[in-house]
Amino acid sequence: MLECYSDDSWITSSGENKPTSSWIFTLLGVATSLDSKKQACMSHSTTKLDFIALAAAGNEVEWLRNLLLGKNFWPQLMGAISLHCYSDETMSRAFNKIYNGKSKHISLRHAFVRQLISTGVITIVYVRS
Repeated sequence: MLECYSDDSWITSSGENKPTSSWIFTLLGVATSLDSKKQACMSHSTTKLDFIALAAAGNEVEWLRNLLLGKNFWPQLMGAISLHCYSDETMSRAFNKIYNGKSKHISLRHAFVRQLISTGVITIVYVRS
């Protein structure tokens, strides 16, 4: 019932130095929450940029889930929330238990996303771009 779509975009003009992370949540097919923010860190890899956007969306998933459960808007047990991603490589990294990269900022996000997956808060679903 509650779904999320996340994406990132490269730098669009020569005056910008940071890419953008975006996500949108739908509840029963209706857009309920959306956001677009400049990423706090830089990366030269599209996979890392996708993972930063995925972790930011995961953070919002956790907040929305706690809001719905805490205010009794959701009377029954809530299953994992589908987080849609279009990158095969990002998905494989998210499901991999070991992060072997060199970037600490991605390692922390990897651990956070892995925790959300293992606790059943989110499930990552591939969507064609």
